[in-house]
Amino acid sequence: MQNKPSVLFVCTANRFRSPIAEAVFRKILLERGFEENWIVGSAGCWTTTGLAPVPSAAWMQKHLGLDLSMHHSRAISRELIAQYDLIIVMEKGQKEALIIEYPDKSKKIFILTEFSEGPVYDIPDPICEPEETCFDVAQEINRLITNSFQEICLRASTKKDMSGDI
Repeated sequence: MQNKPSVLFVCTANRFRSPIAEAVFRKILLERGFEENWIVGSAGCWTTTGLAPVPSAAWMQKHLGLDLSMHHSRAISRELIAQYDLIIVMEKGQKEALIIEYPDKSKKIFILTEFSEGPVYDIPDPICEPEETCFDVAQEINRLITNSFQEICLRASTKKDMSGDI
């Protein structure tokens, strides 16, 4: 059992959205001097382990100042979910799939937009879209995490106290 609060960001392939979310969250932690106090990761619901980020993710890295150089995809698993206090997905379908697969972990699975004010919506997968769409999606992830950072931290920290299995 770990003592640090932890957040796992999840998307479909763990090659664009969730690595960007992980990198944004890490960047904010680093800027605030808290990176050593947290465990942050990412994974994919339907992926092959070991794949590099999609090429446009490297472009996002350059323009948003994020470090994705060491990232390689990894698949979600019961063991991985058990290691994290909070699981943040990009789409309603991903949340539903994880809750069906891991019903005992349902209280720690949220859609990223559930942390913002307003309607809950999916963060689209821009994998086959033009680079401009990728940039828009990356900026949206950046905005959502930046604006919801305190709430995400609070939720992850609180989960340690509310759940005996973490």
